Amino acid sequence: MKALLIIDMLNDFAHKDGKLYCETAKLVIPKIVAIRKKARELGIPIIYIMDRHKKGDKELKLWGDHAMVGTWGSFPVKDLMIRPSEIVVTKSFYSGFSRSDLDKILKARKIKTLIVTGMHTHICVAHTCYDAFLKGFKLIVVSDATGTFNDKKHKEGLEFIRTAYGAKIIKSGEFE
Repeated sequence: MKALLIIDMLNDFAHKDGKLYCETAKLVIPKIVAIRKKARELGIPIIYIMDRHKKGDKELKLWGDHAMVGTWGSFPVKDLMIRPSEIVVTKSFYSGFSRSDLDKILKARKIKTLIVTGMHTHICVAHTCYDAFLKGFKLIVVSDATGTFNDKKHKEGLEFIRTAYGAKIIKSGEFE
């Protein structure tokens, strides 16, 4: 069984007025929308992993205030609004598994393979993939449905995830 992870497609990362806006998000969003549509048609569970911070979170020392609980920046971009039947996991550090119920949710649904999309390839995507690998999940990372601040970091992140965690790297058109 597979699940689709949509990581940090939040206003603060993916909207031009966001605190840590990443310009590549505008290219990633339509790819994720298409993959999500197909996942819905196939009955694949969809899990949104969302950065949500409170004052004092360690990550804020490096990146400044972003995705603060209850703010506009902590909500998904309008093209990726969440249906009530879909799952939301919040996190306060890079990995979607860190201090969250993600592992329990996946195991309860007998998920074995994760299809990974979202922001930032070399940080939150990579850290989530690391924890998934440690927990025994197979990984499929969609290269054109992930992104980060620049192409070099994106490619390095994908290559690291492929070589270190055995992830299969595909393009959005290959998703089935």
